Amino acid sequence: MSEHATAEALDVAAFRLADGQQIALQEHWGEEGERGDFLREVRDGACDLFGNVLGPDYNAAHADHFHFGMRGYRLCR
Repeated sequence: MSEHATAEALDVAAFRLADGQQIALQEHWGEEGERGDFLREVRDGACDLFGNVLGPDYNAAHADHFHFGMRGYRLCR
């Protein structure tokens, strides 16, 4: 059974900031500058909180979102 099926994971494709700005993985992941830096900081910080964090650097299936899962032991890609 997947982590999603047991409510042990969530997928995040974008963030809406307090000022209304949206930062989306599909559009901004490879970008240099503030938006790309923000997404990489989110990924790196999530690695300290979740058992597994998968994103665009993992595979094509995760090209447009982060997968934050509770299972596993510090898989961070």
